[in-house]
Amino acid sequence: MKTNPGALDGGQTAFHVSEAARATALVAILIALTNVAALLFDPRDRAHPEVFALDTAHGLLAAVVAVWFSRRRPRTLVGCELACAAVTLPFLLGLWLPAMYDLEAGHLSEPLMPHHFVLLGIAIGAPTRRLGIVLVVLFTAHASALARVFVAAGAGESVTREPWMTLLLAVLAVLMLHTRSRRRELEQRVAAAEQRARMLGDVARMLLSLRDRANTPLQTIEIAVALLESEGATPETIAVMQRALARLAVVQQALSKSSAELASVAGDNLSPVGLEQALRELLRHDAGTAQS
Repeated sequence: MKTNPGALDGGQTAFHVSEAARATALVAILIALTNVAALLFDPRDRAHPEVFALDTAHGLLAAVVAVWFSRRRPRTLVGCELACAAVTLPFLLGLWLPAMYDLEAGHLSEPLMPHHFVLLGIAIGAPTRRLGIVLVVLFTAHASALARVFVAAGAGESVTREPWMTLLLAVLAVLMLHTRSRRRELEQRVAAAEQRARMLGDVARMLLSLRDRANTPLQTIEIAVALLESEGATPETIAVMQRALARLAVVQQALSKSSAELASVAGDNLSPVGLEQALRELLRHDAGTAQS
């Protein structure tokens, strides 16, 4: 019996989407909490209505995405990527406006530190490596542009370690994204291997049970053919029955030759009732896979 590669690939894709959905939901929750903290404790939100409105809208958007993902998960990786991008991209404006107000007020202190935290957050929570790399490049360019604005405004002393610090964190973020992606791929392979092992075990147990249930009927048929031959049955009838018996014997021998391997895979044999139940479950599983 052959396994269904499409079903296994579908299981791996579902696993990947589920992991990406959880990561997106976590990112949305963290962003919502970050904006709530900014509204409560950041004086720039109270001093500037634009910053207050932006952080409020950003927090509400992140909360909506978090609630949506907790109640209804998407079916594709693209849906997860779009949702994560939707809650992350507002930081482009949310980081720029406060920095401009600090520049006007003349009290800049580590103005690109929020960019560094965003880069680390992307490395930890991005649902896919593809989206993570795009966001890292985008926010690195954003930090570089903001640093140039500071230098042009005569506040270059506040960004003396740039762009090297941001570039270093960007490289670390990409490495973390790659490591997370590799780990996710290994988890997918392990899950697929476990699924294959369970399927092989079920098939092996059914084959062993079929072999055991075929032993006694086969011996009974052999005795019946011998009795019919001794009682003078027609040669044509005896020949037909012997050919059928030979075919059954070949199947039985094939099962017997691989019995050790089957037993090592299957473990305990199935009872007749368990065999019938396993066959029904296997048929239902195949029917459900075909429909999906």
